[in-house]
Amino acid sequence: MRAEVLIGAIPGLRAVGKTNEKIIVSSRGAVSRIPCYVQVILSGLSIYNGSVSRPEFDVNRLNTWDVLAVEYYTPATTPPRFAATGGGRGDGTVGAACGTLVIWTK
Repeated sequence: MRAEVLIGAIPGLRAVGKTNEKIIVSSRGAVSRIPCYVQVILSGLSIYNGSVSRPEFDVNRLNTWDVLAVEYYTPATTPPRFAATGGGRGDGTVGAACGTLVIWTK
């Protein structure tokens, strides 16, 4: 199963991209046509935080067999330990502005 299907079952998230590479964005909270990139925490490590210096996270690189749990937090509910790591609208904004996706793997 493609990871984008797994993520697509979470209300408020969608996978976008023109090819097999899919980036997770929030369908809530975007105030313009600029995508609202969700920050990604993988097994406790910040993988993508919205910074232009870091590559976007392709969710389809995940092997779904290795996924134990997935959590999604809106900007208002993001725990403090994740809130400082980033996320953004693609306009240089960082912070948990678009929510936080936490993926726990084996």
